[in-house]
Amino acid sequence: MSKIPLQAIININRVSSARTSIAKSLLTLRQSSTRSFAPCVNTRDAMRAPTSGFAFQQHYDNGTLASASRTFSSRSKVRRRKRSGNAQLSSQGGDAKSDEERSSANKPSATITDSEKFLESANAFLHRAEIALEPMKSHNEVFNLIRSSNEEGDNLTVALKPGEGKYVFQVHEDMCTLSLNSPMSGSYTYVLCAYTGQFVGMEDGHSCEGMLVRDLIRHCYGLPQF
Repeated sequence: MSKIPLQAIININRVSSARTSIAKSLLTLRQSSTRSFAPCVNTRDAMRAPTSGFAFQQHYDNGTLASASRTFSSRSKVRRRKRSGNAQLSSQGGDAKSDEERSSANKPSATITDSEKFLESANAFLHRAEIALEPMKSHNEVFNLIRSSNEEGDNLTVALKPGEGKYVFQVHEDMCTLSLNSPMSGSYTYVLCAYTGQFVGMEDGHSCEGMLVRDLIRHCYGLPQF
């Protein structure tokens, strides 16, 4: 049996000691890791756990960390729904306004009631309307313009063929108003606006010229040349 050199025995002992030292270090590291990170075992469970707001809430159950996903809190959603609900209520409240309230808001605030100024403007309007309607004669089978007066004041009539009706502008001198009787829209009363010098609806401030044009283009051929 051959003898093992002394140096070889020393080397073997060194390797054995190194292995033992490494094993101890690994065991210590594993134990330390287990104590520090044992709760973080199941990452998927951790990501499924609910949280409130943007905070990461940790739930420990049998040493397992159930974590936190980043979501908006239910409280924020409730507030958002409340704001939305209030907006809807406000919108519904706005839609619920009656036509009377809306028309009242558009009523002309100042009108001319001086008889002389009113009659001057009313006669000028009838004259201008007659000129604006003149070109429509050539586009319609019957389109007669009749200017006359009665006990209430001057008037202008647009007579169409039988069955089509007629448009009548009537000046009411004692009331300082102008009325339009339309076969399309019915009767409207107009006053002379002190700010614009235009005849506007007594109830809602709409334009007298605009109403006439709207009805005529639906009823006849051509367009008034106001």
